[in-house]
Amino acid sequence: MGAVIAGFVTIVSIIVLGVLLAHFGILDASAQIMLTRLTFYVAGPALMITVLGRADISRLLSANLLASIGGVALSAAIYICLARFRWRRSTGDTVIGPFASCYVNAGNLGLPIAAYVLHDVSAVVPMLITQLVLLQPLGLAVLDVVSRSGTPDRDKRYRWLARIWQPLGNPLLIGSLIGVLLSVLHIQLPAPRHDPLALVAGMAVPAMLLAYGVSLRTGPLPGAGEPPTRIAAITVL
Repeated sequence: MGAVIAGFVTIVSIIVLGVLLAHFGILDASAQIMLTRLTFYVAGPALMITVLGRADISRLLSANLLASIGGVALSAAIYICLARFRWRRSTGDTVIGPFASCYVNAGNLGLPIAAYVLHDVSAVVPMLITQLVLLQPLGLAVLDVVSRSGTPDRDKRYRWLARIWQPLGNPLLIGSLIGVLLSVLHIQLPAPRHDPLALVAGMAVPAMLLAYGVSLRTGPLPGAGEPPTRIAAITVL
C-alpha cells in the first residue's frame, strides 16, 4: 500500500510542478504542445520499444486485453443507449460521446501510473492497442460518413483504405509493434542502439506529466457547454 501511495505522490508532484511552471509563466501553452509532440513522436515510441522488447508477450495477450476491450465496449454501449433513446442526440454527438466515455488517457496518465504504481509500463499497452487499432479507426470512419452525407462520394474506396491504414501511422502504435516484434523474436538490441533509446525513453513520463500539469493551468475549464447530468454520466462511465 505504501508503494502505491508513493507512486501516486510522485505522479501528482510532477503534475503540480507543471501547474506551477505555467502559473509563473515559465511554461505556456506552446510549451505544453512542444512537450506533447516530443513525447508522442519521440520519447513515447522509444519507451514502448525498450519496455515491450523485454516484456513477456503472453501477458499482453491475456485477460488484460479482454478487460480493455470489454471496458470500452460496455462504456460505449451504455452511452450510445443514453444518447439515442433518452437524450435524442445526433449521430455525430453520439459518436463523440463514447470517445469521451471510454477513451481513457492511456498516454499522459496511463503510462506514468503503470510505471510508478504498477511498476510495469507494459500493463497499459493492451488499452493503448484497443484504442488505436479498434476504437479510433471505427469512430473516425463513422464521423467521416456522417460529415460527408449528401455530398458526392467519388473517392469512397480511397477514404476507407486511408481510415484502415491511419492507425498504423501512430508513433505509439509503431513503437509498440516494434517492441512486440523484438520480444516475439527474442531479439536483444545491442548497447549502441538500446542505450540511446532508453535515454530518450526516460524523458517520456516526466514530459507527459509536465504537459498535463501545464494544460490544467492554461486550458479551458472542463464541462463547459454541456448539461451537468450528461457530463456526470460521461465521467462515471
